[in-house]
This record gives sequence, C-alpha cells and structure tokens, in this order.
Amino acid sequence: MHPKALENIRLLDEKSRYAYLIRHIADSGELYLIADDEENWAYLGDGKDEYLPVWADECFAQEYAEAHGASVFAYALADFLREGIPFLLEENISIAAFPLTTGSYAVADAKTFAANLNFQLDEDYGEALDLPYL
Repeated sequence: MHPKALENIRLLDEKSRYAYLIRHIADSGELYLIADDEENWAYLGDGKDEYLPVWADECFAQEYAEAHGASVFAYALADFLREGIPFLLEENISIAAFPLTTGSYAVADAKTFAANLNFQLDEDYGEALDLPYL
C-alpha cells in the first residue's frame, strides 16, 4: 500500500476506521489477527475486559505486532464468522477494531461485529452467511 494511503488511514477516527475495516474485510474475505509466542490469539485487555484485535490489512497488523512482540496471521472471513465469533461470544470477548500502535481502536461486541460483516457481505455481494447466533 502506498505510504500516503497508509497515513490517510491512520488519520481516520475510530468510527471511520471501523467502517473501513468492515468494508475491506468483506471485500477481501480475510482478516488479520495477532498471536503470541505459543500461536494463541493475542488479546488486549484491562484486566476486566478482553478484546481481540482485528485488522483488514496485513501491513497494519504487522506494524502493531512488531511493536508488541507478536506475530500476524490471516483468518478466512467465513471461518472466523462460523468458528471464531461463537468462541468470542462464549468467552465474552469483544473486538478491538483496527488498533493503532498509539492505542486507539473502536470496540464492538462480537455479535455486532459479525452482524456488520454479514450485512456488508449481503449488501455488496448478496452472499450473507447463515449464522445461527445472529
């Protein structure tokens, strides 16, 4: 991605980055997460609440991972909606949408995040998934 485009995305407010995240994950069919040394999902949290950080672009995920000693991996959108979201719902873990290394991110509960993605898939491609939790 061109450096100017990267900077423009970084300058978006949290709500606009969330909208960008939803559109681009729906378009690409994948999202990026970070993992700890044992290849488990890495979470953000304050001791009380946990959040799964999610990105639409590998370059932003990589930037964040490098700053936090983690690694990046891609996750297919359909698999995440069918397997990842139910896990997050069961564990009461929300989504940290598009965190920047500055600590800025939007928060969405897992069900809302899945509903937003499924709506975008339906709107753009007529391909909403049948998800029993929605």
